[in-house]
Amino acid sequence: MLQGFAIGMLGENATMGTLTPPPERTARPAPPSRFDAGRPAPPMGPSGRAILFGLFALAVAAWLLMRPPTKLAASSLPRLAADGTPTGDAPAGQCGGAKGCLIVYVAPWCGPCKASLPGDRALADFVKDRGIETTFVVGMDAMPRCAEMARAIGREVLVDASGAWARKMSIRAVPHFLVTGPDGRVKKRQAGALIASPDVVARQLGL
Repeated sequence: MLQGFAIGMLGENATMGTLTPPPERTARPAPPSRFDAGRPAPPMGPSGRAILFGLFALAVAAWLLMRPPTKLAASSLPRLAADGTPTGDAPAGQCGGAKGCLIVYVAPWCGPCKASLPGDRALADFVKDRGIETTFVVGMDAMPRCAEMARAIGREVLVDASGAWARKMSIRAVPHFLVTGPDGRVKKRQAGALIASPDVVARQLGL
């Protein structure tokens, strides 16, 4: 009887309970669980995209700064004759070989550099017949010691006493060999003394 009275008071379409909670009591979404790992991530907002773009730009800049140069750095270096006397300056970034150039970078304080000099001279003679011009660069030491090493090499050399040209070319270990094309573009680089017959070393350097 009371139920009929209540229905009568509320109308024919009234029901017990409610279909939706009041606005102030709307249920909060449950925190993500380990079962949500396979669900697609929500779309990233503008600030998230900007952060990702900034990180990408920094990574590209770091790569450009750290990668070895692909061409000989255009610098003018002092030139010494085979007896160690100055003969003016010469460009270090040019290649005069018909088929390319070989740059042999050595330092007076480097034991392996001194040990490999006879082989390096033999290599220079060997590749000359193949149209490859060899340039010896002595650096990373004071001019008197570089001149002394020029006399030990017995050939005309360029001097990079401050090591500035080596830094431009990302030369961090000596002896260092750079092989270029006629346009001065670096095709191969090799760090460390190469103690072998000229034909073997030439093959290893791709000459």
